Amino acid sequence: MSDTARPKSGGDLVDEDEVNADFPIVLDAGATINGATLPVPVYVLVADGELYPCDANDTAKLDFIGFVVNNTTDGNPATLQKDGVVDGFSGLTIGAMYYVQDAIGTIGSTPGTFSIPVGRAVSATQIAIQKEEFGVYIGSEAISTNEGSPTDNLTIPAGARMAIISVSHNDGVSGARNSPQMIVMRNGITDTGAITPSYQPQNDDYTHRAQWNATLDVTQGGTDATHTMAGTAYFYR
Repeated sequence: MSDTARPKSGGDLVDEDEVNADFPIVLDAGATINGATLPVPVYVLVADGELYPCDANDTAKLDFIGFVVNNTTDGNPATLQKDGVVDGFSGLTIGAMYYVQDAIGTIGSTPGTFSIPVGRAVSATQIAIQKEEFGVYIGSEAISTNEGSPTDNLTIPAGARMAIISVSHNDGVSGARNSPQMIVMRNGITDTGAITPSYQPQNDDYTHRAQWNATLDVTQGGTDATHTMAGTAYFYR
């Protein structure tokens, strides 16, 4: 039986799962990746199962899985280190958190357009991998509806898993009034049902609801012909 203590001492036993957990694995690259000189943050493209450099300015390239640490090209083996401590950097600030940058395949100590952490520097040349699994903001979509077009079908960014919807209602007379926020998930709470605003202009009961389908469908309810709804959906992965 292996000894689960870390670090190991002379004479401790380890099993194959424990040994392999921190070791690199080999997958095919989908593009040219030069990780031998400087490790490259990568993601797996679902369409082909291959590795590509991450880009903090592209919602389709945010799912950081680890670093490629060799030089390779499209269709050839890439050595992926997805856990543990990665060596091969230079000039890192010890203790600082590092993030994917907008310059594709690079990292830096400040977030790019979207905040995708890759790990914390434990020396000037090493990063201990730390991944953000949930809650990274990846964009927003404006919402606009009226009685003639009561549903706005919003495009869901690639990789989004949650949306927070904030809207206001306008009855055409009393002006805009903010309504309760809604939260929907790709899995789990996919339909909020109807939420009634905290006010009832002109004695009309205005509602709104959101459903996570192929698009995020935000729908207003109400009886006043001048009624409109506007707001924003904020998406998170």
